[in-house]
Amino acid sequence: MLMDLQNSERIDYIKFECFFKLPDVSYECILMSQYDTTITVNGHGYTTHNRETDFDNICDLAKRIIQQHHDDDLVDNGEYWVLTIGYTMVEPLIIKGAITREKNAFNVGLSSELRELTGDSYLWLLDDENRLNRMMSFSLTITRYDDALYGSTTLSLDITREQQMLVYSERKGNRLVREFSLHDVMIEQMLNNMGEFSLQIDHEHYKQPLVEPSLKMVYTMNVRYDGEKPLQYRGCFRRFDLPVGFDAIMSVINDYMQWLVHTRPLDKYIMDLKDNEVIYYDVEFES
Repeated sequence: MLMDLQNSERIDYIKFECFFKLPDVSYECILMSQYDTTITVNGHGYTTHNRETDFDNICDLAKRIIQQHHDDDLVDNGEYWVLTIGYTMVEPLIIKGAITREKNAFNVGLSSELRELTGDSYLWLLDDENRLNRMMSFSLTITRYDDALYGSTTLSLDITREQQMLVYSERKGNRLVREFSLHDVMIEQMLNNMGEFSLQIDHEHYKQPLVEPSLKMVYTMNVRYDGEKPLQYRGCFRRFDLPVGFDAIMSVINDYMQWLVHTRPLDKYIMDLKDNEVIYYDVEFES
């Protein structure tokens, strides 16, 4: 009778929380009402406005969870999720469940539906595959050896999720000519977007480059994904020597920096990757 009453009452909000034991990230939550969706990951949150139809759909999903799931016997110190459904005239309904490492329709399907309904494709929630794609840090160093005055020009870029920090610098030989750092919550979203593109390289045919005058540009790239060992890539800065997915990640970084600091400092390096392409400028001067 209580369940029938709750189903007949108007739902005010849906709250879905996940509690993890993995390093660096311990908690994830979606709180959705008729008008707003607030997403919190590891203490950092942001709010977006949603349509009433979105809330109706997530209410339907919550009701399906009620029908399919009963409270699990949770292990002490285990990982678990909590679903809270707030009603207008009735006490909130709270359901808990264990987070398992087994792939099943509930884990993968629920995560996918919640990500789609909230418009946040990078949320992990229950899906391990999505969780391990979360990029925690990214660093890139590009060195050009054809500088007539200083001998070399070096670009360095370091992005970290824990500090929500982006640090960029350029050097001419040993001389620092440009440097700036950004501390912004949107850096997490940028890393999430970057993590959607997998970096792949053919290691069988790959050799570490020797720093010789004949090599115009070389690069070193270090990437760390959540729950995985850091990956390092080194090679000549030419299109076919870069990992698959590099262009997409650079596009995310450039777009983000253009939006936040109105500059695209990586463009002059990325231009070297555009083989067989001619760029034409038509300039007119007044008077």
